Amino acid sequence: MLYIYGTVYNNSNRIEKSIESLNKINMEKKFLIVDNYSNDGSYEILCKLKEKFNITIKREKSTRGKGRQIAMEMAYDESTDNDLFMMFDLDTIYLMDFLELIEKYIKILKKNEIFLNFLCYKKTNFAIPWEDLNGAEDFQRMAHSISEGYKLLLEKPEYDKYLFGNETTNYDDREKRYAGGIAYYKRRFYQVTDIMRSLGIRNVNNLKQYLKDVRVRKRFYPYSLFIFTIMKIKRRKIYSYDNDINLFYVRRNAEFIDLDFIRK
Repeated sequence: MLYIYGTVYNNSNRIEKSIESLNKINMEKKFLIVDNYSNDGSYEILCKLKEKFNITIKREKSTRGKGRQIAMEMAYDESTDNDLFMMFDLDTIYLMDFLELIEKYIKILKKNEIFLNFLCYKKTNFAIPWEDLNGAEDFQRMAHSISEGYKLLLEKPEYDKYLFGNETTNYDDREKRYAGGIAYYKRRFYQVTDIMRSLGIRNVNNLKQYLKDVRVRKRFYPYSLFIFTIMKIKRRKIYSYDNDINLFYVRRNAEFIDLDFIRK
């Protein structure tokens, strides 16, 4: 069995297409979804799709990281050590190349390996929890997995367009589903804090690495430094697994696969 889990908020125009795209994976599967109290009809759509796509749904107020943790735990008791788990984003429509790649690796995946959307066996999946984070939570979990000795298999960055379909048009559009006005800027402030925590930014040198790597415009440097200072003053937990930020740690230690593998 393949358990496909994720969390959603206000994505009524995409959730059915997203689930439909992954439902083409040629394997018995079940979808585990946490709805973060959507108010645009997303939850009602999921309820209507329950029988069609074998979906288990739960409503829970949560960050993206916490929501994913809750979602995968919904199948802990019913699953076995031979079952696989995989995370998905409900605002993404997955393309055939991605599905073929997943099907290929389902057949050859080893117990200590994690492939693409955290596809792995049950024990590996539950060995590394999703943290209560709302930004870069995936990089934090990847870095944590590597630090625990798991082998991380990723696609080369330039292959993204071949694997995934249309996501939300941009980062701001995704976040505006969650809040508006002053609440939106407050949410963005705390999200940048979570990104810094997730990427293991412990000192000013780490901050410089981050700003340069993600190409933050220089006029935003003082704002980033301000958020970093507040984070340190409040002693927020920082998820660090190496002297470098987690972005670099993952890049150095992950194995990047060739997309042509699926055509062999």
